[in-house]
Amino acid sequence: MQRHEIWALVMDANTARIVIDVTSPSQSAPDPGEILMETTHQRVQDIMADKPGRSFQSVGSARSSMEYRSDPKREAEHRFATDVVQALTASYRAGLFEKLVVVAGPEMLGILRETLPAELQNCLTAEIPKQLTGIAKQDLRSAITHWLAKPTTA
Repeated sequence: MQRHEIWALVMDANTARIVIDVTSPSQSAPDPGEILMETTHQRVQDIMADKPGRSFQSVGSARSSMEYRSDPKREAEHRFATDVVQALTASYRAGLFEKLVVVAGPEMLGILRETLPAELQNCLTAEIPKQLTGIAKQDLRSAITHWLAKPTTA
């Protein structure tokens, strides 16, 4: 596979689009494409369909209901982000790209910041706090290129 300088990860809770060679220097060059990763969308009520159970009090015979100890939806988002980051890390280690741009809504950006290993954090060029997974491929490339061209404010 050919080496490309900048890849972009465009992600939400259920879809990850890895755009290869975002800033292609030539319009006549063939489009290197993108990699699509998706997870099944589950409603919270489906994830939490089973009741958490009941427990006995430490003294006496009274029972009380137990509470959920975590947010299943957030855990599913973390698992998906981890899978996507592992795929990106393998591509980076294989030398397929040098720089990374991350495009995601604020909540997913936070999850990705927790998930990215140091080597991907070091090659991170920009974080774009936008939800862009649903737009067309060519529009997506244009939007990312536009954001990268914006001057940064200190």
